[in-house]
Amino acid sequence: MIMEKVLIKNDVDGLPLTMKDGSRRLFIGVCPSGLSYCDRARKENGDYKKVAYLSYLTLELRIYNEQSPLVSEIAKDALAFQARRGEFFATTESGHGVKLGGEIKLPVVQTPPQKSSLGTQNIRRVVQVAVSRRV
Repeated sequence: MIMEKVLIKNDVDGLPLTMKDGSRRLFIGVCPSGLSYCDRARKENGDYKKVAYLSYLTLELRIYNEQSPLVSEIAKDALAFQARRGEFFATTESGHGVKLGGEIKLPVVQTPPQKSSLGTQNIRRVVQVAVSRRV
């Protein structure tokens, strides 16, 4: 007996919650500053339509389209991330990442001033020669 996939249409926009190939309609993009939740069934400016965004820094969920049928699924995913506050989250395969809900702390690099091997007088002379050659 052959089983056919039944696509259940939602009440809001009449589109199925899964794509024709069986994959999820919700696309979650891992961006450098947060998660971008998009609707694969809708296009806007040639890309998936953005439904919501979750910032790694604040863990605040911004919903751009409250009428989307994906909001409940997005809210569940966002709650799971909010529960992980303080954990490290890798944003790249090379191991770079962020602390969820943490402060952004940029490394302070203090390098001592380097002395030129030319010395101040020689630098002035090189600049004067370069300027005089332009004229």
